[in-house]
Amino acid sequence: TILTDKWRDASTNLDPKHSNGYLTATGTGHWLKLQILKARYGLLYNAKLKKLYGRGGDGNCPICRTCSKEGPITDSGAHILGGCAHPTMKGMYINRHNQATRLIAECLHNGRHGGGLMIMDAGKTDNLPQYCHGTRIPGWMLPHLTKEEISCLRPDILFIPTLALWKTKNRHYRGPQDKKQHVAYIIEVGYTGDLQHTEKLKQKMEQHAKLKEELTKAGWTVCYNDAQIVTLGATGTLPKSLTPMLCQLGVHPEQALRTSQNIHQQTVDMAGTIIRTRRVMENPNK
Repeated sequence: TILTDKWRDASTNLDPKHSNGYLTATGTGHWLKLQILKARYGLLYNAKLKKLYGRGGDGNCPICRTCSKEGPITDSGAHILGGCAHPTMKGMYINRHNQATRLIAECLHNGRHGGGLMIMDAGKTDNLPQYCHGTRIPGWMLPHLTKEEISCLRPDILFIPTLALWKTKNRHYRGPQDKKQHVAYIIEVGYTGDLQHTEKLKQKMEQHAKLKEELTKAGWTVCYNDAQIVTLGATGTLPKSLTPMLCQLGVHPEQALRTSQNIHQQTVDMAGTIIRTRRVMENPNK
C-alpha cells in the first residue's frame, strides 16, 4: 500500500527501537497499542472514515468547526492527534510538547555539563526547575536588541554548557568577555505527523534562523543544525539523531537511551489521553 511504502521510506531516519517501544511495554494496554497501530496506518476512527463507511456526517471535525478561523476542517487521525483547533485539544498538544522539552532539559542537566546556562520555554516561569535561568533569553546575551525584539526569539531550549548558571543569576552579570569561546546550542522540539519528520525539520530550521543570526551578530558561537532539532511523531516515532545529540552534549549513553524511551512512552500515553478525550467530546451524550 501507499502508507506501507511511506513508512519504509521514513524508517531510514527513525530510531527503530524507541519508535516502536510501545509494542513491548508492559505498562501499555492492548487498547492503546491498537490505537497507535490504527493511527500509524490511517485507520484511527474519525469523521472522514465515518462518511467513507456510509455512516453519515460531512467528514469534517465535529468539535472544532466553530474554533478554526478557516471554518470546518476535514477530519483525520493526524487532525485528532495534532491539528484540532479546539482549546481543550490544543491544551493537550501544548502539554505534550512541554513534557517532552522538560525531559530533554532534565537529561542535559543530569549530564556532564549540568551546571551550564539553560533557558527553557516550556511552561510558566513559576514552574521552571532551578537549573533553568528563565523562559526568555536575557538581555545581556543580545545587547543590541530591545526587550520586545528579544521576547520574539523563543527557542524551546538554549544551552551553553561552558557558561556557569550560578554566575548568570547575578543581576549585575553582563556576560563573558570571550563570547566566541562559548557555544550556544539552540534545541527545538516539534511534534508532527509520524511520516512528516522531514517537513517539520525544514520548518523548524527556518523558525530560528533569525535567532541564530542575532546571536552570531552579538559575538556568540551558535550551533543550530539538524541534530539540534528534535522532531517527534504524534504516535511516538523518534529521530535517530536524538540519542547522539544528547551524548554530544555530555549525557551518558545509558541516560540518553533512557530519555529517548521516556519521551516515546509519554508521547504514546498522551496519544491515548487525546484519543479518549476526543471520543468523549464527539459523543457527549454517551
